[in-house]
Amino acid sequence: MSDANEIAASLKPAHSAGCAPVSGRGRQVARALGALGLAGMLASSCVVNYAKGRSEFSLVSQAQELEMGRMGDKEILAQFGAYGEGSLNAFVERVGTTVAAHSDAPTLQWHFRVLDSPVVNAFALPGGYIYVSRGLLAYLQNEAQLAMILGHEIGHVTARHTAGQITRQNVVGLGLQLGGLFFEGVRPYMGLLQTGMQLLFLTYSRGDETAADALGVTYAIRAGYAAGEGAAFFQTLKRLEAGKQGSTLPTFLSTHPDPGDREKTILKLAAAAQQQSPGAVGKGRDLAGFLPKLDGVVFGEDPRQGFVRNGLFIHPKLAFQFPVPTNWKVHNLPSKVEMVPPGQQVQAAMLMQGAPPTTPLAAAEAFATANKATVLRSEPATVHGLAAHRLVSRVAMANAQGGTMAVTVASSFIRKGDQLFVLHGYAPSESFANVSGTFEQVFAGFAPLTDRKLLDTQPKRLDIVTLNRPGLFQAVVPNPAAGGVTATELSVLNQRQPADPVSAGALLKVVK
Repeated sequence: MSDANEIAASLKPAHSAGCAPVSGRGRQVARALGALGLAGMLASSCVVNYAKGRSEFSLVSQAQELEMGRMGDKEILAQFGAYGEGSLNAFVERVGTTVAAHSDAPTLQWHFRVLDSPVVNAFALPGGYIYVSRGLLAYLQNEAQLAMILGHEIGHVTARHTAGQITRQNVVGLGLQLGGLFFEGVRPYMGLLQTGMQLLFLTYSRGDETAADALGVTYAIRAGYAAGEGAAFFQTLKRLEAGKQGSTLPTFLSTHPDPGDREKTILKLAAAAQQQSPGAVGKGRDLAGFLPKLDGVVFGEDPRQGFVRNGLFIHPKLAFQFPVPTNWKVHNLPSKVEMVPPGQQVQAAMLMQGAPPTTPLAAAEAFATANKATVLRSEPATVHGLAAHRLVSRVAMANAQGGTMAVTVASSFIRKGDQLFVLHGYAPSESFANVSGTFEQVFAGFAPLTDRKLLDTQPKRLDIVTLNRPGLFQAVVPNPAAGGVTATELSVLNQRQPADPVSAGALLKVVK
Protein backbone atom coordinates (compact mmCIF):
# COMPACT_ATOMS: atom_id res chain seq x y z
CA MET A 1 0.00 0.00 0.00
CA SER A 2 1.36 3.47 -0.90
CA ASP A 3 2.02 6.13 1.75
CA ALA A 4 -0.95 8.11 0.45
CA ASN A 5 -3.26 5.12 0.66
CA GLU A 6 -2.01 4.32 4.17
CA ILE A 7 -2.81 7.86 5.29
CA ALA A 8 -6.27 7.73 3.77
CA ALA A 9 -6.97 4.27 5.19
CA SER A 10 -5.94 5.33 8.68
CA LEU A 11 -8.77 7.84 8.77
CA LYS A 12 -11.44 5.13 8.53
CA PRO A 13 -11.64 2.21 10.98
CA ALA A 14 -12.30 -1.31 9.79
CA HIS A 15 -15.40 -1.41 11.94
CA SER A 16 -17.51 0.88 14.07
CA ALA A 17 -16.23 0.82 17.61
CA GLY A 18 -17.70 2.02 20.85
CA CYS A 19 -16.39 4.95 22.82
CA ALA A 20 -12.65 4.67 23.34
CA PRO A 21 -11.61 4.31 26.99
CA VAL A 22 -10.43 7.29 28.97
CA SER A 23 -6.66 7.59 28.77
CA GLY A 24 -4.41 8.51 31.67
CA ARG A 25 -4.04 11.98 30.15
CA GLY A 26 -7.81 12.28 29.83
CA ARG A 27 -8.32 11.33 33.47
CA GLN A 28 -5.66 13.83 34.52
CA VAL A 29 -7.28 16.70 32.62
CA ALA A 30 -10.74 15.68 33.82
CA ARG A 31 -9.55 15.78 37.44
CA ALA A 32 -8.00 19.21 36.86
CA LEU A 33 -11.23 20.50 35.36
CA GLY A 34 -13.21 19.11 38.25
CA ALA A 35 -10.93 20.87 40.72
CA LEU A 36 -11.55 24.12 38.86
CA GLY A 37 -15.30 23.57 38.88
CA LEU A 38 -15.35 23.23 35.09
CA ALA A 39 -16.43 19.62 34.82
CA GLY A 40 -19.79 20.76 33.50
CA MET A 41 -18.12 22.87 30.84
CA LEU A 42 -15.91 20.12 29.42
CA ALA A 43 -17.69 16.96 30.43
CA SER A 44 -16.46 13.50 29.51
CA SER A 45 -18.60 12.02 26.76
CA CYS A 46 -18.72 9.89 23.65
CA VAL A 47 -18.72 12.09 20.56
CA VAL A 48 -18.92 11.10 16.91
CA ASN A 49 -15.75 11.76 14.94
CA TYR A 50 -17.18 12.42 11.47
CA ALA A 51 -13.95 11.63 9.63
CA LYS A 52 -13.35 8.34 11.45
CA GLY A 53 -16.99 7.31 11.36
CA ARG A 54 -17.16 6.23 14.99
CA SER A 55 -17.64 7.54 18.51
CA GLU A 56 -14.65 8.42 20.66
CA PHE A 57 -14.05 9.77 24.13
CA SER A 58 -13.77 13.54 24.29
CA LEU A 59 -13.68 16.21 26.95
CA VAL A 60 -15.70 18.43 24.60
CA SER A 61 -19.25 17.49 23.58
CA GLN A 62 -20.73 18.28 20.18
CA ALA A 63 -23.05 20.84 21.76
CA GLN A 64 -20.05 22.55 23.36
CA GLU A 65 -18.19 22.52 20.05
CA LEU A 66 -21.11 24.29 18.38
CA GLU A 67 -21.24 26.85 21.18
CA MET A 68 -17.48 27.41 21.06
CA GLY A 69 -17.72 28.00 17.33
CA ARG A 70 -20.64 30.40 17.66
CA MET A 71 -18.93 32.41 20.40
CA GLY A 72 -15.55 32.31 18.71
CA ASP A 73 -17.00 33.46 15.39
CA LYS A 74 -18.23 36.70 16.95
CA GLU A 75 -14.83 37.33 18.49
CA ILE A 76 -12.88 36.56 15.32
CA LEU A 77 -15.07 38.91 13.27
CA ALA A 78 -14.75 41.61 15.93
CA GLN A 79 -10.96 41.25 15.98
CA PHE A 80 -10.27 41.09 12.25
CA GLY A 81 -13.41 42.28 10.49
CA ALA A 82 -14.94 40.66 7.43
CA TYR A 83 -13.66 41.71 4.02
CA GLY A 84 -16.60 43.61 2.64
CA GLU A 85 -15.55 44.63 -0.86
CA GLY A 86 -16.69 42.96 -4.07
CA SER A 87 -18.10 39.45 -4.40
CA LEU A 88 -15.17 37.59 -2.86
CA ASN A 89 -17.14 36.40 0.18
CA ALA A 90 -19.89 34.92 -1.98
CA PHE A 91 -17.32 33.15 -4.16
CA VAL A 92 -15.49 31.60 -1.19
CA GLU A 93 -18.79 30.56 0.35
CA ARG A 94 -19.85 28.87 -2.90
CA VAL A 95 -16.61 26.90 -3.20
CA GLY A 96 -16.60 26.03 0.50
CA THR A 97 -20.21 24.91 0.51
CA THR A 98 -19.55 22.71 -2.53
CA VAL A 99 -16.57 21.02 -0.88
CA ALA A 100 -18.34 20.67 2.50
CA ALA A 101 -21.25 18.91 0.79
CA HIS A 102 -18.80 16.15 -0.15
CA SER A 103 -17.23 15.92 3.31
CA ASP A 104 -17.95 13.46 6.12
CA ALA A 105 -20.33 16.00 7.69
CA PRO A 106 -22.46 17.28 4.80
CA THR A 107 -25.42 18.15 7.03
CA LEU A 108 -23.42 20.30 9.45
CA GLN A 109 -24.25 23.99 9.14
CA TRP A 110 -21.07 25.37 7.59
CA HIS A 111 -19.98 29.01 7.63
CA PHE A 112 -17.26 30.46 5.39
CA ARG A 113 -15.72 33.89 6.06
CA VAL A 114 -13.16 36.07 4.29
CA LEU A 115 -11.27 38.09 6.89
CA ASP A 116 -9.93 41.58 6.23
CA SER A 117 -6.38 40.64 7.20
CA PRO A 118 -3.12 40.71 5.22
CA VAL A 119 -1.77 37.75 7.23
CA VAL A 120 -1.56 34.68 5.00
CA ASN A 121 -3.66 32.17 6.91
CA ALA A 122 -6.76 30.02 7.00
CA PHE A 123 -8.20 28.32 10.05
CA ALA A 124 -11.29 26.64 11.44
CA LEU A 125 -13.32 26.81 14.62
CA PRO A 126 -15.34 23.87 15.95
CA GLY A 127 -18.87 23.56 14.71
CA GLY A 128 -18.20 24.36 11.05
CA TYR A 129 -16.70 27.87 11.01
CA ILE A 130 -14.03 28.26 8.31
CA TYR A 131 -11.94 31.40 7.78
CA VAL A 132 -9.59 32.47 5.01
CA SER A 133 -7.81 35.82 4.92
CA ARG A 134 -7.65 38.13 1.93
CA GLY A 135 -3.90 37.83 2.43
CA LEU A 136 -4.03 34.11 1.66
CA LEU A 137 -6.43 34.49 -1.26
CA ALA A 138 -3.96 36.86 -2.94
CA TYR A 139 -1.41 34.05 -3.24
CA LEU A 140 -3.75 31.48 -4.81
CA GLN A 141 -3.68 30.84 -8.55
CA ASN A 142 -6.90 28.97 -9.19
CA GLU A 143 -10.15 27.72 -7.72
CA ALA A 144 -8.81 24.20 -7.19
CA GLN A 145 -6.18 25.52 -4.76
CA LEU A 146 -8.89 27.34 -2.83
CA ALA A 147 -11.00 24.16 -2.75
CA MET A 148 -8.10 22.14 -1.33
CA ILE A 149 -7.33 24.76 1.36
CA LEU A 150 -10.99 24.96 2.39
CA GLY A 151 -11.15 21.16 2.33
CA HIS A 152 -8.13 21.04 4.63
CA GLU A 153 -9.88 23.30 7.16
CA ILE A 154 -13.13 21.34 6.79
CA GLY A 155 -11.05 18.25 7.59
CA HIS A 156 -9.89 19.79 10.86
CA VAL A 157 -13.56 20.18 11.81
CA THR A 158 -14.76 16.74 10.71
CA ALA A 159 -11.82 15.05 12.46
CA ARG A 160 -12.44 17.17 15.60
CA HIS A 161 -8.79 18.22 15.79
CA THR A 162 -9.51 21.31 17.87
CA ALA A 163 -11.19 19.22 20.55
CA GLY A 164 -8.11 17.02 20.59
CA GLN A 165 -5.82 20.02 20.95
CA ILE A 166 -7.93 21.38 23.80
CA THR A 167 -7.45 18.09 25.61
CA ARG A 168 -3.74 17.82 24.84
CA GLN A 169 -2.83 21.44 25.52
CA ASN A 170 -5.06 21.69 28.59
CA VAL A 171 -6.87 24.83 27.43
CA VAL A 172 -9.52 25.47 30.03
CA GLY A 173 -11.94 28.23 30.89
CA LEU A 174 -12.97 28.83 27.28
CA GLY A 175 -15.64 31.49 27.14
CA LEU A 176 -15.34 32.21 30.85
CA GLN A 177 -12.71 34.95 30.74
CA LEU A 178 -13.17 38.38 29.20
CA GLY A 179 -10.49 40.65 27.82
CA GLY A 180 -8.00 38.75 25.75
CA LEU A 181 -5.46 40.83 23.90
CA PHE A 182 -3.24 38.57 21.86
CA PHE A 183 -0.37 40.88 20.99
CA GLU A 184 2.28 38.98 22.95
CA GLY A 185 3.50 41.87 25.09
CA VAL A 186 0.01 42.93 26.11
CA ARG A 187 -1.29 39.47 26.95
CA PRO A 188 0.03 39.31 30.56
CA TYR A 189 -2.10 42.32 31.49
CA MET A 190 -5.40 41.03 30.14
CA GLY A 191 -5.85 37.52 31.53
CA LEU A 192 -6.83 34.64 29.27
CA LEU A 193 -7.75 35.02 25.64
CA GLN A 194 -11.34 34.86 24.52
CA THR A 195 -12.62 31.65 22.99
CA GLY A 196 -11.95 32.51 19.35
CA MET A 197 -8.50 33.91 20.03
CA GLN A 198 -7.50 30.91 22.15
CA LEU A 199 -8.52 28.52 19.40
CA LEU A 200 -6.72 30.58 16.77
CA PHE A 201 -3.45 30.17 18.68
CA LEU A 202 -3.74 26.40 19.08
CA THR A 203 -1.10 24.61 17.02
CA TYR A 204 -2.14 21.43 15.26
CA SER A 205 0.09 18.39 15.54
CA ARG A 206 1.85 17.11 12.46
CA GLY A 207 -0.39 14.06 12.65
CA ASP A 208 -3.43 16.32 12.53
CA GLU A 209 -1.93 18.14 9.54
CA THR A 210 -1.32 14.89 7.69
CA ALA A 211 -4.92 13.84 8.32
CA ALA A 212 -6.32 17.26 7.31
CA ASP A 213 -4.29 17.22 4.09
CA ALA A 214 -5.68 13.77 3.24
CA LEU A 215 -9.24 14.80 4.08
CA GLY A 216 -8.93 18.11 2.23
CA VAL A 217 -7.69 16.39 -0.90
CA THR A 218 -10.41 13.73 -0.67
CA TYR A 219 -13.22 16.24 -0.17
CA ALA A 220 -11.99 18.49 -2.99
CA ILE A 221 -11.63 15.53 -5.38
CA ARG A 222 -15.14 14.33 -4.53
CA ALA A 223 -16.39 17.84 -5.30
CA GLY A 224 -14.79 17.60 -8.72
CA TYR A 225 -11.69 19.74 -8.13
CA ALA A 226 -8.10 19.08 -9.18
CA ALA A 227 -6.91 18.97 -5.57
CA GLY A 228 -3.31 18.24 -6.52
CA GLU A 229 -3.07 21.93 -7.43
CA GLY A 230 -2.79 22.59 -3.70
CA ALA A 231 0.80 21.33 -3.72
CA ALA A 232 1.98 24.44 -5.58
CA PHE A 233 0.33 26.70 -3.02
CA PHE A 234 2.10 24.99 -0.12
CA GLN A 235 5.38 25.55 -1.93
CA THR A 236 4.45 29.23 -2.14
CA LEU A 237 3.83 29.26 1.62
CA LYS A 238 7.37 28.00 2.19
CA ARG A 239 8.77 30.78 0.00
CA LEU A 240 6.74 33.33 1.94
CA GLU A 241 7.82 31.90 5.29
CA ALA A 242 11.48 32.06 4.26
CA GLY A 243 11.20 35.75 3.44
CA LYS A 244 8.91 37.03 6.16
CA GLN A 245 10.12 39.48 8.78
CA GLY A 246 8.01 38.08 11.59
CA SER A 247 4.39 38.61 12.55
CA THR A 248 2.46 39.13 15.74
CA LEU A 249 -0.32 37.01 14.28
CA PRO A 250 0.00 33.32 13.47
CA THR A 251 0.63 32.48 9.82
CA PHE A 252 -0.57 29.26 8.21
CA LEU A 253 2.66 27.32 8.70
CA SER A 254 3.02 28.44 12.33
CA THR A 255 -0.29 26.82 13.30
CA HIS A 256 -0.35 24.17 10.54
CA PRO A 257 3.18 22.68 10.70
CA ASP A 258 4.48 20.88 7.63
CA PRO A 259 4.34 17.15 8.39
CA GLY A 260 7.16 16.60 5.90
CA ASP A 261 7.25 16.27 2.08
CA ARG A 262 3.85 17.94 2.05
CA GLU A 263 3.83 18.86 -1.63
CA LYS A 264 4.78 15.35 -2.79
CA THR A 265 2.30 13.77 -0.38
CA ILE A 266 -0.54 15.98 -1.61
CA LEU A 267 0.14 14.93 -5.20
CA LYS A 268 0.14 11.25 -4.14
CA LEU A 269 -3.04 11.74 -2.12
CA ALA A 270 -4.72 13.42 -5.07
CA ALA A 271 -3.79 10.55 -7.39
CA ALA A 272 -5.09 8.00 -4.88
CA ALA A 273 -8.31 9.94 -4.27
CA GLN A 274 -8.84 10.30 -8.01
CA GLN A 275 -8.73 6.49 -8.32
CA GLN A 276 -11.42 6.24 -5.65
CA SER A 277 -13.54 8.84 -7.48
CA PRO A 278 -12.99 8.05 -11.17
CA GLY A 279 -15.87 10.30 -12.17
CA ALA A 280 -14.22 13.42 -10.70
CA VAL A 281 -13.55 15.91 -13.49
CA GLY A 282 -10.53 17.72 -12.03
CA LYS A 283 -11.95 21.22 -12.47
CA GLY A 284 -10.67 24.53 -11.19
CA ARG A 285 -7.21 24.65 -12.79
CA ASP A 286 -7.65 27.61 -15.11
CA LEU A 287 -6.40 31.07 -14.16
CA ALA A 288 -8.89 32.91 -16.36
CA GLY A 289 -11.84 31.77 -14.27
CA PHE A 290 -10.21 32.69 -10.97
CA LEU A 291 -7.74 35.58 -11.14
CA PRO A 292 -10.31 38.20 -12.25
CA LYS A 293 -12.09 37.59 -8.93
CA LEU A 294 -8.98 38.96 -7.19
CA ASP A 295 -8.85 42.12 -9.29
CA GLY A 296 -8.99 45.15 -7.01
CA VAL A 297 -8.63 43.19 -3.75
CA VAL A 298 -6.75 45.11 -1.05
CA PHE A 299 -3.16 43.86 -0.79
CA GLY A 300 -1.06 44.14 2.35
CA GLU A 301 -1.93 46.39 5.26
CA ASP A 302 -4.93 48.66 4.73
CA PRO A 303 -3.78 52.17 5.77
CA ARG A 304 -7.38 53.34 6.00
CA GLN A 305 -7.53 51.23 9.17
CA GLY A 306 -4.54 53.02 10.66
CA PHE A 307 -0.77 53.35 10.26
CA VAL A 308 2.25 54.86 12.01
CA ARG A 309 4.09 57.83 10.50
CA ASN A 310 6.56 60.23 12.10
CA GLY A 311 5.79 59.01 15.60
CA LEU A 312 2.01 59.27 15.23
CA PHE A 313 -0.62 56.58 14.90
CA ILE A 314 -2.98 57.91 12.22
CA HIS A 315 -6.44 56.48 11.54
CA PRO A 316 -7.91 57.99 8.34
CA LYS A 317 -11.23 56.14 8.51
CA LEU A 318 -12.06 57.23 12.07
CA ALA A 319 -10.22 60.56 11.68
CA PHE A 320 -8.03 60.61 14.77
CA GLN A 321 -4.35 60.49 15.68
CA PHE A 322 -2.23 60.01 18.78
CA PRO A 323 1.51 59.82 19.52
CA VAL A 324 3.34 56.51 19.75
CA PRO A 325 5.99 56.30 22.49
CA THR A 326 9.51 56.14 21.08
CA ASN A 327 10.50 52.63 19.92
CA TRP A 328 7.24 51.06 21.14
CA LYS A 329 5.82 48.30 18.97
CA VAL A 330 2.37 48.87 17.51
CA HIS A 331 -0.12 46.16 16.58
CA ASN A 332 -3.18 47.44 14.77
CA LEU A 333 -6.44 45.49 14.47
CA PRO A 334 -9.87 46.60 13.26
CA SER A 335 -11.15 46.58 16.84
CA LYS A 336 -8.14 47.91 18.76
CA VAL A 337 -4.60 49.24 18.71
CA GLU A 338 -2.05 47.67 21.04
CA MET A 339 1.38 49.07 21.97
CA VAL A 340 4.22 47.62 24.02
CA PRO A 341 7.71 48.91 24.85
CA PRO A 342 10.76 47.30 23.20
CA GLY A 343 12.36 44.30 24.85
CA GLN A 344 11.62 43.33 28.41
CA GLN A 345 13.18 46.26 30.25
CA VAL A 346 9.80 47.87 30.93
CA GLN A 347 6.66 45.92 31.79
CA ALA A 348 3.81 47.96 30.37
CA ALA A 349 1.23 48.02 27.61
CA MET A 350 -1.24 50.41 26.03
CA LEU A 351 -4.58 49.77 24.38
CA MET A 352 -6.81 52.03 22.29
CA GLN A 353 -10.28 50.90 21.27
CA GLY A 354 -13.74 52.16 20.53
CA ALA A 355 -16.60 51.88 23.00
CA PRO A 356 -20.39 52.18 22.95
CA PRO A 357 -21.35 55.86 22.67
CA THR A 358 -22.03 57.38 26.06
CA THR A 359 -20.52 60.13 28.18
CA PRO A 360 -16.85 59.86 29.16
CA LEU A 361 -17.82 59.81 32.85
CA ALA A 362 -20.36 57.02 32.36
CA ALA A 363 -17.79 54.98 30.42
CA ALA A 364 -15.21 55.45 33.18
CA GLU A 365 -17.67 54.35 35.84
CA ALA A 366 -18.69 51.32 33.77
CA PHE A 367 -15.04 50.30 33.35
CA ALA A 368 -14.39 50.55 37.08
CA THR A 369 -17.50 48.52 37.90
CA ALA A 370 -16.89 45.81 35.30
CA ASN A 371 -13.29 45.30 36.40
CA LYS A 372 -13.97 45.62 40.16
CA ALA A 373 -11.36 48.36 40.15
CA THR A 374 -10.15 50.41 43.08
CA VAL A 375 -10.39 54.00 41.85
CA LEU A 376 -7.28 56.03 42.69
CA ARG A 377 -8.11 59.16 40.70
CA SER A 378 -11.12 60.26 38.64
CA GLU A 379 -11.47 63.67 36.99
CA PRO A 380 -13.00 65.36 33.92
CA ALA A 381 -10.65 66.62 31.20
CA THR A 382 -10.56 68.28 27.79
CA VAL A 383 -8.26 66.99 25.02
CA HIS A 384 -7.85 69.17 21.93
CA GLY A 385 -11.36 70.50 22.39
CA LEU A 386 -12.86 67.05 23.02
CA ALA A 387 -14.70 66.15 26.23
CA ALA A 388 -12.83 63.48 28.18
CA HIS A 389 -12.52 61.80 31.56
CA ARG A 390 -9.31 60.56 33.17
CA LEU A 391 -9.26 57.57 35.48
CA VAL A 392 -6.47 55.86 37.39
CA SER A 393 -7.44 52.57 39.01
CA ARG A 394 -5.99 49.37 40.40
CA VAL A 395 -7.25 45.98 39.25
CA ALA A 396 -6.36 42.35 39.85
CA MET A 397 -5.43 40.49 36.67
CA ALA A 398 -4.52 36.90 35.97
CA ASN A 399 -0.82 36.20 35.50
CA ALA A 400 0.93 33.48 33.52
CA GLN A 401 1.32 31.31 36.62
CA GLY A 402 -2.43 31.04 37.16
CA GLY A 403 -2.49 33.52 40.03
CA THR A 404 -3.22 37.24 40.07
CA MET A 405 -1.16 40.40 40.07
CA ALA A 406 -1.95 44.00 40.98
CA VAL A 407 -2.03 46.19 37.89
CA THR A 408 -2.52 49.95 37.82
CA VAL A 409 -4.44 51.25 34.83
CA ALA A 410 -4.41 54.84 33.57
CA SER A 411 -7.41 55.47 31.30
CA SER A 412 -8.64 58.30 29.13
CA PHE A 413 -12.25 58.19 27.86
CA ILE A 414 -12.69 60.65 24.98
CA ARG A 415 -15.88 61.68 23.17
CA LYS A 416 -15.43 62.63 19.48
CA GLY A 417 -18.72 63.44 17.80
CA ASP A 418 -20.94 60.39 18.25
CA GLN A 419 -17.92 58.15 18.93
CA LEU A 420 -16.26 57.25 22.21
CA PHE A 421 -12.59 56.24 22.29
CA VAL A 422 -10.79 54.67 25.22
CA LEU A 423 -7.06 54.61 25.84
CA HIS A 424 -5.65 52.42 28.63
CA GLY A 425 -2.11 52.22 29.94
CA TYR A 426 -1.30 49.09 31.99
CA ALA A 427 1.67 48.37 34.25
CA PRO A 428 2.35 46.35 37.40
CA SER A 429 1.44 48.58 40.31
CA GLU A 430 4.96 48.55 41.75
CA SER A 431 6.42 49.99 38.52
CA PHE A 432 3.51 52.12 37.33
CA ALA A 433 5.25 55.38 38.27
CA ASN A 434 8.01 54.62 35.75
CA VAL A 435 5.61 54.75 32.79
CA SER A 436 2.75 56.98 33.95
CA GLY A 437 4.34 59.99 32.25
CA THR A 438 4.45 58.10 28.94
CA PHE A 439 0.78 57.23 29.27
CA GLU A 440 -0.11 60.87 29.95
CA GLN A 441 1.77 62.04 26.84
CA VAL A 442 -0.24 59.65 24.68
CA PHE A 443 -3.52 60.74 26.28
CA ALA A 444 -2.71 64.43 25.80
CA GLY A 445 -1.75 63.88 22.15
CA PHE A 446 -5.05 62.29 21.06
CA ALA A 447 -6.55 64.67 18.49
CA PRO A 448 -8.93 64.82 15.52
CA LEU A 449 -7.30 64.16 12.14
CA THR A 450 -7.92 67.05 9.74
CA ASP A 451 -5.21 66.67 7.08
CA ARG A 452 -7.17 65.99 3.87
CA LYS A 453 -4.29 64.12 2.23
CA LEU A 454 -4.06 61.72 5.18
CA LEU A 455 -7.83 61.34 5.38
CA ASP A 456 -7.86 60.27 1.71
CA THR A 457 -5.14 57.60 2.12
CA GLN A 458 -5.83 54.52 -0.02
CA PRO A 459 -4.48 50.93 0.13
CA LYS A 460 -2.51 48.99 -2.45
CA ARG A 461 -4.60 46.63 -4.54
CA LEU A 462 -4.14 43.63 -6.80
CA ASP A 463 -4.36 44.38 -10.49
CA ILE A 464 -4.85 41.51 -12.94
CA VAL A 465 -3.04 42.30 -16.17
CA THR A 466 -2.54 40.55 -19.51
CA LEU A 467 1.03 40.44 -20.80
CA ASN A 468 1.45 41.86 -24.28
CA ARG A 469 4.86 40.27 -24.95
CA PRO A 470 6.69 37.06 -24.03
CA GLY A 471 9.88 36.83 -22.00
CA LEU A 472 11.33 35.94 -18.62
CA PHE A 473 9.03 36.83 -15.73
CA GLN A 474 11.43 39.28 -14.10
CA ALA A 475 11.93 41.09 -17.41
CA VAL A 476 8.34 41.41 -18.57
CA VAL A 477 6.38 41.89 -15.34
CA PRO A 478 4.91 45.42 -15.48
CA ASN A 479 6.66 48.00 -13.26
CA PRO A 480 6.72 46.22 -9.88
CA ALA A 481 8.21 49.26 -8.12
CA ALA A 482 4.97 51.17 -8.70
CA GLY A 483 3.30 48.89 -6.17
CA GLY A 484 6.18 48.99 -3.73
CA VAL A 485 7.20 45.37 -4.38
CA THR A 486 10.06 43.66 -6.19
CA ALA A 487 9.94 41.39 -9.23
CA THR A 488 10.94 38.50 -6.95
CA GLU A 489 8.04 39.24 -4.60
CA LEU A 490 5.68 39.35 -7.57
CA SER A 491 7.04 35.99 -8.74
CA VAL A 492 6.01 34.49 -5.38
CA LEU A 493 2.61 36.17 -5.67
CA ASN A 494 2.16 34.50 -9.07
CA GLN A 495 3.63 31.10 -8.07
CA ARG A 496 6.46 31.51 -10.55
CA GLN A 497 10.23 31.85 -10.42
CA PRO A 498 11.87 35.12 -11.54
CA ALA A 499 13.55 33.36 -14.48
CA ASP A 500 10.44 31.46 -15.62
CA PRO A 501 9.44 32.08 -19.24
CA VAL A 502 6.04 33.74 -19.62
CA SER A 503 4.04 33.81 -22.84
CA ALA A 504 2.21 36.76 -24.35
CA GLY A 505 -1.42 36.84 -23.23
CA ALA A 506 -0.65 35.35 -19.80
CA LEU A 507 -2.61 36.70 -16.83
CA LEU A 508 -0.50 38.03 -13.97
CA LYS A 509 -1.14 39.61 -10.59
CA VAL A 510 0.61 42.91 -9.98
CA VAL A 511 0.26 45.45 -7.18
CA LYS A 512 -0.85 49.00 -7.81
